[in-house]
Amino acid sequence: MIRRPPRSTLFPYTTLFRSRQGPFCCPLLFLLLTLFGHMVSGAVMLSTWERWSLLDAFYFVFTSLTTVGFGDLTPEIVLINSGILFYLFFVVGFTVVAASFYLFYSAIAHLLNNCKQRLRIS
Repeated sequence: MIRRPPRSTLFPYTTLFRSRQGPFCCPLLFLLLTLFGHMVSGAVMLSTWERWSLLDAFYFVFTSLTTVGFGDLTPEIVLINSGILFYLFFVVGFTVVAASFYLFYSAIAHLLNNCKQRLRIS
């Protein structure tokens, strides 16, 4: 049985799942801020290199990292160093997004299990 840690007032919603070392707790607010910060940093990077507006660059990063990818904006990065940095950014971004989805799923599953226990649904 997983024992729930005391609630934090700064990060009230946390994800809790089992690892080999025991229960692990990750604040959802921290996760959202990390994901948003990664997207904003990519938008700033793209708006500088491609001379796009910040909104267009954020739109491109968001649709690319969430694998929607409409294809209406395509970067034309010419510099080799910038291209390598660009692709490294997206590899790290896909990892962050995948981890975020897993942690969100874990949080929702944990909340649903708590609701089932409170309502005594089998």
